[in-house]
Amino acid sequence: GQIDAWRKVLDVNYYGALHGCRTVIPWMVERQRGAVLNVASITGLVAMPSMAAYASAKAAVVALSEALHAEVRPSGVVVTVAAPGFFPSELIARGDFADEQLRVMAVELSQQSTLTAEQVARAALDGVDRQRLYVVAGARSRRFWRLKRLAPTWLTRRIGLRYHRRRQEE
Repeated sequence: GQIDAWRKVLDVNYYGALHGCRTVIPWMVERQRGAVLNVASITGLVAMPSMAAYASAKAAVVALSEALHAEVRPSGVVVTVAAPGFFPSELIARGDFADEQLRVMAVELSQQSTLTAEQVARAALDGVDRQRLYVVAGARSRRFWRLKRLAPTWLTRRIGLRYHRRRQEE
């Protein structure tokens, strides 16, 4: 059922990051050095309609990274979270989606993107080198994230209106 699909999304997208952090961070703290790079998504910072499970899982990765960053930074360990926008990748092509509408939306967003996997990887690794907490890859994603911080209710309403308008046109 639907709750099983949500669990699978959380298992892959949140619990994978959590288990990785729980495995390596104690070792890094003991040695007083190291870096963790968690991969979220712009949807973890700016939730999109019809992506509630994925957005929730990626928001949890962001929150986990923020909490761990503050917790372990004094011990010399850096936690960075990458939150790229959509980009063409095998993940989109081969991924499991909760429903067909979500798959179509993800394919459309990735095809419209000028962002590449290589650019995302370079930005993420640069963020780790600079000891940054957040790496939001893609100009469009950075604009959305700024808008979310400046006018969260306005942006959420605009995204919702656009979503409903598109659904009515179908």
